[in-house]
Amino acid sequence: MRQTVNTVLSLAVLSATLFSCQKQRQEESFLPEKLSSASKLKINPRTGFVYTMSNEISGNRVLRLFQKPNGTLAYADAVASGGNGTDAGLGSQGSVTIDASHNWLFAVNPGSNSVSSFRIHEDGSLTLANTAATQGTMPISVTVSDDLVYIVNSTSSNIAGFRLGSNGALSFIDGSNLSLSQMNAGPAQISFTPDGGKLIVTEKMSNKISTYMVNASGVPSTLVSTSSAGTTPFGFAFAGNNTIVVTEAAGGMPNASTVSAYSVNGATTLTGGPIHADQTAACWATATSDGRYAYVTNTGSNTISSFSVAASGKINLLEKVAANTGATPIDITLSGNEFYLYNVNAGAHSITQFRIGGNPNLNKIGEYTNLPAHAVGIAAF
Repeated sequence: MRQTVNTVLSLAVLSATLFSCQKQRQEESFLPEKLSSASKLKINPRTGFVYTMSNEISGNRVLRLFQKPNGTLAYADAVASGGNGTDAGLGSQGSVTIDASHNWLFAVNPGSNSVSSFRIHEDGSLTLANTAATQGTMPISVTVSDDLVYIVNSTSSNIAGFRLGSNGALSFIDGSNLSLSQMNAGPAQISFTPDGGKLIVTEKMSNKISTYMVNASGVPSTLVSTSSAGTTPFGFAFAGNNTIVVTEAAGGMPNASTVSAYSVNGATTLTGGPIHADQTAACWATATSDGRYAYVTNTGSNTISSFSVAASGKINLLEKVAANTGATPIDITLSGNEFYLYNVNAGAHSITQFRIGGNPNLNKIGEYTNLPAHAVGIAAF
């Protein structure tokens, strides 16, 4: 029997929800569990940071993990967000995001209808700057372009925008509170296009990809919606400036999910797919900065699939199972240097760590365990 979209959310929490241009050389085991100085980053530029959020109803926190030179992760610290989580899966991509300059991190607080900004210091540590109401209920995804920050609220099915001040303050933009294509649209992700000229939202319940042009004042136009090529459009990633690779979870039906690509240069148009990888609940996606490869987590199959992306936007399946993950893989990201890939496992409360080979295979290098029970979101630099 065909399952409902809610199955995807259940899968995403188990029972509640590349490339490398050279071969990795072996490196010595690194450093203490806590980072002691920013100079260590300069000694080895292949180190970096990974962030996720606890999503605890008693108080949301952003966790900072230090990326060692061999790609494995070590706990650094956690900072309270000034808001609350939900103790449940969000069914979304982009609950934590970092700006292009790596100066600011943003996290939603779905349990208190707010979004928080954090200053990122040179050593990767965070300081909470501001927490602002999201002009709706249950924010699940946040995006940033220069000094514009936008969120999408799930329960109230709307977007809202903020201007980021030099001190991290988030000021609501008049005229930015706009509805999605319908009530109960079931948004999964909001993201600016790389040039900042357009906002894109995937809607799981309406099976739409909605877009808004953004004017010079940061105010979006009335939305334009395009029907998704596959059912339950979920997470997406940019493969180049104008192509998005979108997961289509097929309502959680076994082995039925697909992946498609779309041009967002002008009208949103299908350029590749839907491609079947014979996996269940393809939900989260990431792509390399050169736009050539994309990786997708299959929440119901405990796997990652890999795809190649042509300049035309055509996509091809590389490996149905590029890697096996921990239980219930959700959010996924590449390290800042793109030598490594990390995915959050909602069922295992862990982050699986992979080295990216030259072709671009995934080689498991470890598992960071002991994440908070309802951790969601992941971002890295």
